[in-house]
Amino acid sequence: MAGLGAALILGAISTIAEFLPERSIKNDFAFAYISGRILRQGGNPYTTNLMKYNSTEKLPFRANMGPATNPPLLLWSYQVLPLFRPATAFALWVTIEVLSVLVILLTSSRLVNTHWSCAGWLLAIGLTLYSTPMFHHFWYSQVQLPIVALLMTGFWLWRRGRATGACSFFVLGGVLKLYGLTCAPFPILAASARTRFSMMARSLIFLLFCLCLPGGEIWISFFRNVVPYMGQFRGGRFFSYTLVSFINGLVAAPYEFSPPALIARVTSLLAFGCVATLLIYTWAVCTLLHKANDTETANACFSLLLIATVLCSPVAWSHYLVFLIFPMICLAAEAKAATGWTRIQIGILLVLNLVAINLAGSNVFPRATGLLRHLGGSAPTFGMALLYYHFVKQIRQSARTARVSPPVGLGTYI
Repeated sequence: MAGLGAALILGAISTIAEFLPERSIKNDFAFAYISGRILRQGGNPYTTNLMKYNSTEKLPFRANMGPATNPPLLLWSYQVLPLFRPATAFALWVTIEVLSVLVILLTSSRLVNTHWSCAGWLLAIGLTLYSTPMFHHFWYSQVQLPIVALLMTGFWLWRRGRATGACSFFVLGGVLKLYGLTCAPFPILAASARTRFSMMARSLIFLLFCLCLPGGEIWISFFRNVVPYMGQFRGGRFFSYTLVSFINGLVAAPYEFSPPALIARVTSLLAFGCVATLLIYTWAVCTLLHKANDTETANACFSLLLIATVLCSPVAWSHYLVFLIFPMICLAAEAKAATGWTRIQIGILLVLNLVAINLAGSNVFPRATGLLRHLGGSAPTFGMALLYYHFVKQIRQSARTARVSPPVGLGTYI
């Protein structure tokens, strides 16, 4: 097992190192660098033609770039990149990605109550690194790993009883890409009624601070230009693993993914209603945490929020599945602790999700059309649905069987 884990780790490092140099002039690093440069010069990346700007300024990027789509606070942070030459800035970018992976793995090892051997952890790390989402993340120079690292740090601080720091990291991880706001209420949801208002006040203050940093004008431009543009990706034609895309795809598939306008509009409204329902239900389930005073339930609640973050996002490409690293480690730890038929069931769920995650960006039925094509390209969505059900069941069972005890307070889970 140790040999397999080590081989996977070395294979992942070798594969990523092989393709990284050519990615320094491609998307999405090109997006980030040019957007930051435009902002530093007082321009608006949402209304500027990035390809034309790249050509006019004689920048080295060779990418087919559409409009900037990242939220304002993330674009605002990109202003540090043009302080360096593109090659140096790319090295900084990759360093942040690598450090984010280390933070995720280190905090996971501290948060999960397991007595895995060194060989067990090597295998877990190897399977994490040698995976489709990880390869795609580095290939496309994405930001999901830093977002997950921020949320994981917030959860770790919450477990250590550091309320203000936890709220800050959860909010920052949320507002940088907006879909992360699904996780932002965690300290509030998990708090007792006595401390909930205090948590909410701290989170709102930091949220307002983050929103004000880029300025109001850029936010208006974002909602005016980017939100309508991103609407084209929720129709189910693309490998987007969200609830919105899945529902839209089910309806659009018989029309070869080009349904009549009225049907598309009604379906989108239905899909967003389902997303709102899932969000509310997820947050409601997480409020059960104060009834079950144990670390496993806390991990399950946070895992549930990470899964819901992907499902409830407007779009979620293959690299978004790095949000599942911690839930999968929790599931593996649960399988190790279980016995008999329960261990077999959890093991099957673990293997199915490993397969589904690595099918991201591909189709089980590549030659199919219509509904079968849509279902064949939705393996990660089905996997996340099973994971979501498993953690909901675990949380509700823990809440039912927990003996009556004082509400969970910060610092209980150290």
